[in-house]
Amino acid sequence: MNCVVVLGTALTVMTMALREHDGAKCLRWVDLGVALSLLLLAACGGDGGNGGSNGPPQVSTLAYVVSECREGKAGYFHRQSLRIRQGEQEPVTVAEFSAGPLPAYGVCRSIARAREGSGFDLLGVFQRLGVTPDGRLIVFEVTDEHSLVSQTQLAPEQEGIFVVRADGTGLRRLGDASHAPNFAWCWPDPHEPPRTYGGYNFTFSPDGRTFAFTDSADEDPRSDAQVDVWTQDLINDDRFHVTHLPRVENLDCGLLATFVPWFVPGSDRMRFTSYANPTTSDCPLGCNPDGDQTSFSVRTNGEELQAAPLVALPGGELIPDFRITGREPTAGTLAIPGRTPINGPGSPGNVVLEAFLFDQDYVLQLTNFQRSDTGSSRVAIDRQHVFFNAFADPLHENPAGSQQFFSVDRIGGNLRQLTHFTNPGCLATGRYEQDLLTGSVIFESNCDPFGTNPAGAELFAMHPDGTGLRQLTFLRGVTTEPDRTVTLEVVSNSVSPVRER
Repeated sequence: MNCVVVLGTALTVMTMALREHDGAKCLRWVDLGVALSLLLLAACGGDGGNGGSNGPPQVSTLAYVVSECREGKAGYFHRQSLRIRQGEQEPVTVAEFSAGPLPAYGVCRSIARAREGSGFDLLGVFQRLGVTPDGRLIVFEVTDEHSLVSQTQLAPEQEGIFVVRADGTGLRRLGDASHAPNFAWCWPDPHEPPRTYGGYNFTFSPDGRTFAFTDSADEDPRSDAQVDVWTQDLINDDRFHVTHLPRVENLDCGLLATFVPWFVPGSDRMRFTSYANPTTSDCPLGCNPDGDQTSFSVRTNGEELQAAPLVALPGGELIPDFRITGREPTAGTLAIPGRTPINGPGSPGNVVLEAFLFDQDYVLQLTNFQRSDTGSSRVAIDRQHVFFNAFADPLHENPAGSQQFFSVDRIGGNLRQLTHFTNPGCLATGRYEQDLLTGSVIFESNCDPFGTNPAGAELFAMHPDGTGLRQLTFLRGVTTEPDRTVTLEVVSNSVSPVRER
């Protein structure tokens, strides 16, 4: 008998399970005592992960991009540098590129108004980053193919995917850069900064030998494209074409065709998200005929592609008729088709996004915010909690409506708000990691909890229960000179060793 149990929120005790019996699917109520027992067994307190500890949160290996722009009468200039920090040591710069003057008047001012660094994904040359789980190697991608201001910033030999040791030595080129951007952008209002979505980085297999990313056979990044999942081996440099998805046509503004491939711990499978409609033996007419944002699973050798359709049942609960097998729990944020978010459209569109836990035979819905801006769900390294960020105010602790970090235990209980930023609408960005080696949560933010970050994105760290918040970088932010020349210096991407999802 195969059972899939869904628990909606921390208040949901009575749930419905979908099972198969003699080939027929039927619904049954989970016994109240069993549900309560699951709650007690799975929850391990409200510490949000590993609990607090004395002293400031520590960093093992941290790679990040510092992006600068300067714009005035002399034109537009920018510079980007990749820096690696180990513990409390001074960061080492391992690569740096600059360009200008470029015909992009107003770009630097637009990014400065947004007060965060993701706009440099559209302008600069550093794209995906990644740190191996042991913190010893950094993989990074350099290309100007996706830049909106110039595709002539680099010589051909400067482009590609590279690996370097954490101390900055042993730089080696692994192969060509991806033709698929790691971000999407939309500019619906010319009087406002463009909106950028994505910023997805490389993900690694648990042994650190292989990393995953998306690539496209279409060299025009502005066209609808066939975007697939690829992996690359760090030892022999071999690349493998995992999926062969059909082309996605007419994507809405600000959407990526396929994104966020990652390895399912304890199994030989990968997960990714796509708007594609592939055909398989199980669904010969297409696994995603409506073209919704859909979660897929595939073996690392490219076999056994599966889709994760969400089925709405009476009472509003969701039961995905789908399982991701693996010895360890994973988490993800899934779009729920057919529902309208209470806060209006967001990324990726006018859909509700909720946090889910995947644990062998079980798929658990962890949030029920009914919003379009819940995101970045990840299992804590204690395997008992899930982190995510949201603008919601479920605990009445977020009156400013800022993006905050939350944690919830793996059964949907003990919801906690970990940050309490008071800057209205500020971003505790989706680019965050829990350092696998120290347990610290490291993230970018343009919030200003200490009065030392009034003008731009910086890096912060905290213990997994939200205590010990500290600022790691102190960049110049935004400055305006008497002749109205604008200079901006912010963090635009960062990674540390992580446990996959």
